[in-house]
Amino acid sequence: MFSPTAKKDFSADVKETYEETKDSLNQSAHKIGHEARELYDSASTELTQASASVAKEIRSNPLRSSAIALGIGIVMGILLRR
Repeated sequence: MFSPTAKKDFSADVKETYEETKDSLNQSAHKIGHEARELYDSASTELTQASASVAKEIRSNPLRSSAIALGIGIVMGILLRR
């Protein structure tokens, strides 16, 4: 049906396509991993800054912070009880 030369050519084409696809997927995965790491680092930095800001606010206004926490606790308790 197929000549031995045609089979070899087809096999070589399949292998070449496989290698190109594998390389392309590896490059894409590397790029996505790098971008995900940058997003994670950025989010981590922002979370650390927000945490420091909240801690500073709590230290400078402990009564107001406690009142806000109490109010939020009461509202959540009412909502969760239903």
